[in-house]
Amino acid sequence: NLLKIDFLGLEELSILREIFEKTGRNMLEIYNIPLDDQATFEAFKNIDVQGIFQYVGDSTKSVLRQMPYVDFEQLIACLTLSKPGPAHSGSATRYLAKMRNKEKVECFDWHPILTNITSKTFGQMIYQEQIIRILREFANFSVTDANKCRILIAKSKGEQEFQKYYPQFKKGVADKIDEDRTKYLWESIKVFGRYAFNRSHAASYALLGYWSMYMKVHFPDEFYVCKLNHEENDKNKLRLLMDAAKKGYTILPPLLGVSDVSWKIEDKKTLRAGLTEVPGIGKKTAEKMISEKYCCREDFKNKKVRGVTIRALKSLDENKCFMGDEPKEDYFGIHDYDILDLISPERIKSEDIRDWDESYDITAAGRFVEMNYKDIFEERVSRGQSTENIRNPEKAKYAMLLLEDETDRSLVHVDRMLFSTIGDDIWKAFKEKLFVVVDGKKVTGWRMIRAKRVTLFTEKEINWIKESKESEDVGG
Repeated sequence: NLLKIDFLGLEELSILREIFEKTGRNMLEIYNIPLDDQATFEAFKNIDVQGIFQYVGDSTKSVLRQMPYVDFEQLIACLTLSKPGPAHSGSATRYLAKMRNKEKVECFDWHPILTNITSKTFGQMIYQEQIIRILREFANFSVTDANKCRILIAKSKGEQEFQKYYPQFKKGVADKIDEDRTKYLWESIKVFGRYAFNRSHAASYALLGYWSMYMKVHFPDEFYVCKLNHEENDKNKLRLLMDAAKKGYTILPPLLGVSDVSWKIEDKKTLRAGLTEVPGIGKKTAEKMISEKYCCREDFKNKKVRGVTIRALKSLDENKCFMGDEPKEDYFGIHDYDILDLISPERIKSEDIRDWDESYDITAAGRFVEMNYKDIFEERVSRGQSTENIRNPEKAKYAMLLLEDETDRSLVHVDRMLFSTIGDDIWKAFKEKLFVVVDGKKVTGWRMIRAKRVTLFTEKEINWIKESKESEDVGG
């Protein structure tokens, strides 16, 4: 008769505490943050989610884009709708369509009990608690049996055991809905339940995400510094820096004699990188140099230096981090994507590609940051489908890629016919991080481009374009 409690440690709580401390507040004041702050909701609506706990993923951003409005209830729903369960069962698509007042959206409104259970979710079943309520209140299951079903659904090998409860379910709903709807509801519970996200869990994470966004909106300096100091992934750190730069922040490189060990606020909307942002310099080395008050090359010549390696000194020199050096241009590569407007002036930015729009011709530009090879034969076999009658079987390979620009990322599909001619170029672009321009068709209802042409730009070509632009500016 012991109560079992699982405690989950989250780094986000530590980050929020640090942000609060930097603003001169006590962490306990976080509970006084209003949950109806319109500026915070507006930031979510504008997909200003870089650095926001749980909301920075592509699937989550896709759901947010399709929501006509955002409040705290929708933030909870968003975390569930972006999971595989609602996507596979179709409830995510129906939820968002109903939210946008689309007609002829199928809902679980066949009976007052079902209507009540799904009243806050636009007639859809999206939470684990709703499954339990349907089994309990609609099918007259006991608490024990409803919970057993919940556990069985979640297990990958529990479907056979779960199916044994169908006669009991059928009997419990017999006086409420017909047999076809009974089967449909049972299958919906089974499909969704495999990846079910309980509402209480989603609400807890949504609250952390909301607090994070509130701090980003109202205390951006402290938000960015604390986030940068905790972010270990270089790609995520760069996206944070690009996000800050887009909002008018000045990002200063590490400078011996000025920088702290890690990131700091140097002035309003001005962030200074710490010495640990210099390749080859760790926390202890940075602390040593700061404690000894080193700032220039002469300091290392005139003092006996212990704890600072030749490699560290060489890195400081190569990256222009000594006092008096001409700073290295765009130290973090924040403005790498500025070239996109030159190589593709008519491009559509990723943030402007809306999931629900119909198909249209599109040109996009950026870098391929993820690439997955696909094989039509392997795909059909995995789905239990026939591999006969495949047209052009010699062209079996195709690719799915993520194209990233300065605003966001979009999916690009390179079909078998195109891949057979440019497959090597696609791989080269991905491996060498080359800029590309993709011409194609935006897929109806998806944030995906079916490529018709992919143009690569080598580093030499990019430099030539930059130099030409500089010459025009000088001449103009």
